[in-house]
Amino acid sequence: MTMIDSGKRDHKIVAVALDDPEFAGYTDFHELPTHRLQMLRRFFQDYKILEGKSVEVDDFQGSAKAAEVIETALERYSQLRRRGFEMA
Repeated sequence: MTMIDSGKRDHKIVAVALDDPEFAGYTDFHELPTHRLQMLRRFFQDYKILEGKSVEVDDFQGSAKAAEVIETALERYSQLRRRGFEMA
């Protein structure tokens, strides 16, 4: 799920523990109970209110998009690590 937080894109990855019998059979977000997805969405809509910030929450996306976001983040981390995390 992608959010806009303080004007910047902020990706959220929904992950489940494979060894947790409650979630072990799920492989993609659309398999989760609708109420669980509504709870997650509502949490991300509301959790910045105490900081006086507002966010926009997009729809959930599939596991392929999550893998893409994770790969991009790992590559960016690797590049920053090699430079010593100096932000330009």
